[in-house]
Amino acid sequence: MEKDAKRDAENAKLGATIEELKSENAELRDRVMKVEQNQVQNDSKGNITLNNNSSNFNLDAVHHEKPLEEKEMDNFLLEAHKKIVSSEIKQCNKERQADRKKLSKAKQASLNQDQESDTRLRMALKLLFQICSIADLRIELCI
Repeated sequence: MEKDAKRDAENAKLGATIEELKSENAELRDRVMKVEQNQVQNDSKGNITLNNNSSNFNLDAVHHEKPLEEKEMDNFLLEAHKKIVSSEIKQCNKERQADRKKLSKAKQASLNQDQESDTRLRMALKLLFQICSIADLRIELCI
């Protein structure tokens, strides 16, 4: 149970970290977009003509594409993270299964003890009954 709580706490911490990183990523994207928009505005104030390509240029500024190398790195890190989380989940499942087996063995041992106690009790009751029967016979013989 303690391992489950520890795992849950770690998962919650990792989830919070992921959310924090997503938030930071969104903030950085917003900053980059603002900087690019400022550059476009500064370029237009400097009387630089972009002809018919100006709309395409603005689209590129708003929809900033990551370089291929950065995308590959992001994908690699994401896959590595998935593998780590997956292996942690598998490890927790193995530990949980081992705990269940231990508990099952403990329950079986307890059942065996209970059955043994029941058997002893039955034998003691039979013996007591026999003793009482013998005592009753003696009393009857004496009368």
